[in-house]
Amino acid sequence: MASRAAVESVAGGIGSLIALVTTYPLKTIYTLQAIRMQEDSKGRSLSAAEKKELAGNPLKLLQSLLPSIRALYSGLQPAAIETTASNAIYFYFYSLLRAGVVSRFRAQRGLPPVGAGSAEARSEDIGVAASLLVAAVAGAINMVATSPAQVVCTQMQARSNLKRQLAAQGQSGAAGAIRSDAMGVVRSIWQEDGPFGFWKGLAPNLILVVNPAVQYMAYEWLTQRHAALKQKRLARAGVKVGRVKLSAGEVFMLGASAKIAATIVTYPMIVIKSRLQAAGSHTAAELQYAGTWDAIRRIWAEEGPGGYFKGMRAKILQTALNAALMLMIKEQVHGSAAATVRAVESLLAGLQSSPPRVTSNMVNGI
Repeated sequence: MASRAAVESVAGGIGSLIALVTTYPLKTIYTLQAIRMQEDSKGRSLSAAEKKELAGNPLKLLQSLLPSIRALYSGLQPAAIETTASNAIYFYFYSLLRAGVVSRFRAQRGLPPVGAGSAEARSEDIGVAASLLVAAVAGAINMVATSPAQVVCTQMQARSNLKRQLAAQGQSGAAGAIRSDAMGVVRSIWQEDGPFGFWKGLAPNLILVVNPAVQYMAYEWLTQRHAALKQKRLARAGVKVGRVKLSAGEVFMLGASAKIAATIVTYPMIVIKSRLQAAGSHTAAELQYAGTWDAIRRIWAEEGPGGYFKGMRAKILQTALNAALMLMIKEQVHGSAAATVRAVESLLAGLQSSPPRVTSNMVNGI
């Protein structure tokens, strides 16, 4: 049912927005590590040893950014729009697709179909392959739809960092010529690369649909196994329960575990995507790439295998906290919203099934 899918969508959007604002400074840190920060906050060029130290030490990078606290929240506005829209789109299509797969499996067993967002559609086991396929298709739709906002957000962070460096060096004119606001970045991307510039890094982004696919497959698997174990413990204790409900703390820990596994598997493509999206006319020549394969080749040649994992510690911390908070809040919002929708649907069904009440005024035509 579309209304239940919309509940999943709204719950996912709200949860992701709150989680993003909470963890955004860590997102800034791993993005700057991934695209290779070249200077400190005072505009002093970093030595090779200092770059290496910053790349491997999130706390050092945070210290270098502290003179400008606003730098930690650079690009928050488009990131908030992108993240909210991204998760809303993802969960909407994920809910519809999963309900379709569950209904197909149930039809083979002679059972009635289920609605999107229903308890059966959300909890019924559909197997690893089907879970991956559903998550991957929903992720691909989401990536194509939200890639422009991702590109704008990444370039805002990179340009804001460059402006701060130039201003600290006394090059106020050069710093003033760089637009780091959302509309300025949009205009620059359009002028430099045309409409396709908003889909920079789409190839690694589409590969990265494996990330949410692995995450939600792992989350579903962990949730089902944990719920089964919890039900067995309650049964041994003599407590009769139907469907086991997980606490907010349990959802938080399971969500964090699933996201850590997904991030480790896909992090090299996250680095490549960040570097492709950050590149613009103001980017140093050595940080410009011809495309995905050029980035893969040069990172290996210039930085070795470790180049694919720059900023991973900060990324794991940020995404694990973000995903755990998002799923925890989403489940709470979903429970309240689903109850409201059920109540409204019952009320409307009651009104439709009740015959109109005939009064004396109606009989007399008044």
